[in-house]
Amino acid sequence: ILWACTIWWLNGVFVKSIDLPHAQQTFFRLLVPFVVTWLLLLSQGWEKIHRRFTKFEFFTISGANALRMYLLNIGFILTTVGNAVIAQRSNVFLILLLSYFILWERLTWQKIASVFVGFMGLTCIALEKGIYLSNNNFLGICAIIWSATISSYLNIQYKQKIHSLGSTNTIFLQSCLWVLIFGIISFINYDFPHGEKILLAITHSFLIGVVGFYLFFWWLRHIEVSKATILTYFEVLSWVFFWYIILWQIPSLYTYGGVICIISSGIILAQKSKTRIL
Repeated sequence: ILWACTIWWLNGVFVKSIDLPHAQQTFFRLLVPFVVTWLLLLSQGWEKIHRRFTKFEFFTISGANALRMYLLNIGFILTTVGNAVIAQRSNVFLILLLSYFILWERLTWQKIASVFVGFMGLTCIALEKGIYLSNNNFLGICAIIWSATISSYLNIQYKQKIHSLGSTNTIFLQSCLWVLIFGIISFINYDFPHGEKILLAITHSFLIGVVGFYLFFWWLRHIEVSKATILTYFEVLSWVFFWYIILWQIPSLYTYGGVICIISSGIILAQKSKTRIL
């Protein structure tokens, strides 16, 4: 989980560094997972996607994932990292409710307390880095909140299907349709990027789309989706660590308080309880 969170922290760094149009960034982000999983499926004799996966689900999940990434790219470009982190993790509350009503996962006091303590820590860290509400920042926050909402729906779908499909089929499903559509859109409307940007885009796509999601789907097999989502708060600890290592910015008391809250949320979540709220 910590490795996946560390990798996902790099998402915003890559998006801001590559500096490509939104559609082109989304194409490259989908391209490498599509190619890698396609080759893996070919090596296995082209294992078919599970029959219980309907065409409607195929189009909605593939399309929703592409839209999620497109909005996320827009958000990272328009707003600050502090704004983006809070907006991106706002989906924890929604997933907590969806996991109960759709997946019938237990809703315990530990989960509720863990969500609020972790989000409080997240807010402390973001406040220290700065929260801004200018026009572009506001649009970026809205884009990321919509992306986080779509991500909530997808996480529920992934949990329902991961045991029957497996990680390779699920990652292939995420990108197989819309990589072609975004490829056509990006190369009709924009010039082909130069070598350095292509290398960065491919590295970004491999780390986030292949390594990060393989780790994500591995842990999703073993724990509840609500717990898995709460544990993504630890992505912020990677942000704080690299902020210090790369930029040599000494953490403030706000940041130390936020780190303590996030670690505490993980400890609270680890406590076993038979008491349910619902």
